Amino acid sequence: MKKTAILVVATALAFLAGCAAPPKQIALQSEFDADEARRLLAKGNNTIKGSALMRQLNGGVVTCAGGRFHCARPPPMHTSE
Repeated sequence: MKKTAILVVATALAFLAGCAAPPKQIALQSEFDADEARRLLAKGNNTIKGSALMRQLNGGVVTCAGGRFHCARPPPMHTSE
């Protein structure tokens, strides 16, 4: 029984390893701009006001009161490639 389980696990691992693709190298066209990144990450004086609600899988709606909010910033140019 134990030998069969080991054989099944070894076969499954060998099969999964054969499906793994090697990493693909991509040549980027743009360079990282530290000044742009610094500007995008700088604190500003704008505010966002409102409320957030989430619909649960069962259809119920709950508030996000008390949860942390992270504002999505526009990505730097080099991340769009």
